[in-house]
Amino acid sequence: MNPINSQNSSALLQELLTLQQRLLKQGESAAIDLHTLPLSPSDRDRLRNFLGHGEVAITLNALGHSEIYETAFAGIWWTTHYSESGTLIAEQLEVTLLPAMVSSDIAEVAASHTLFSQQMNDEYPPLARSLDAHEGVNHVQ
Repeated sequence: MNPINSQNSSALLQELLTLQQRLLKQGESAAIDLHTLPLSPSDRDRLRNFLGHGEVAITLNALGHSEIYETAFAGIWWTTHYSESGTLIAEQLEVTLLPAMVSSDIAEVAASHTLFSQQMNDEYPPLARSLDAHEGVNHVQ
């Protein structure tokens, strides 16, 4: 692999290394906003080539298109968000176990559980009643 010869790229990689260590030692997540940094196309290419692609890639289609992938280095995620018209609105390198926008909101899980329970009761009443007989679901607030 060619050495990274851009000061911007080198500084960002050093920062990512520090943030990954902080995630490991303190459980602290962080993000670097690439969209606001003065990066040239070659800087982005150098970062993409160095960081590579890992095993997880996620595409979201909510209020625009988002692409999220874990780099070859676990815990370092490249996230790109576009508006509904396709304009780039955010690009970040996130150092975290799982990007927040991928995690389910607890209120949405609670609403989904209610709907799921109602549909189970409609489609499989005997099974739904046996589930109701067990301890109820505790909703984490």
